[in-house]
Amino acid sequence: MESTETTAAEDRFWVKVAPTGFCWEWTGGLNPGGYGRFHVGRGRSMAAHRFAYEALVGPIPEGLKLDHLCRNRACVNPDHTEPVTDRVNTLRGFGPTAMNARATHCSEGHEFTDENTYLNQSGSRVCLTCMRAAQREWWHRVGKQKRPEPTLRTHCVNGHPLSGDNLYTDPRGWRVCRECKRNRKTAARRKAKES
Repeated sequence: MESTETTAAEDRFWVKVAPTGFCWEWTGGLNPGGYGRFHVGRGRSMAAHRFAYEALVGPIPEGLKLDHLCRNRACVNPDHTEPVTDRVNTLRGFGPTAMNARATHCSEGHEFTDENTYLNQSGSRVCLTCMRAAQREWWHRVGKQKRPEPTLRTHCVNGHPLSGDNLYTDPRGWRVCRECKRNRKTAARRKAKES
């Protein structure tokens, strides 16, 4: 029964393949990424290039993906695909990750060398020359500005003056309003008596 289903699926599959010289174009439905989609049967579907590879070459090794060497996502020619890791597949592509990985110089033209490259926490390369220039620019713009002296508050949050007999400086150097401190202690004692 299984072989009959497989044979029927293969018959349906090859009807939707159009050899165009170099590539074998998938004429069936495509997913949003441009890869062919094939309904194997019993509600199962898979990528068309994977079905062709498994039918003509054999099973795809565990943990590997098929990389289109021809860069035509609708191609189902197994000679145009190679089983590779996800990382290799990504780095062979043309997305931002691959483009940045292939870059030999930063956007300002400085070469990525061992001495001039810093790997940040996310694993991205950072040009040390540019990073130092940005830090210098920040220091000249912000770092050297004279910061105003902190002004001492003259009253507490409840409006009591913070001076003379009403001012207490605790061991940490914090200025405390004695009247507020007294009021907190009185309230705590009253609450303790009520409990």
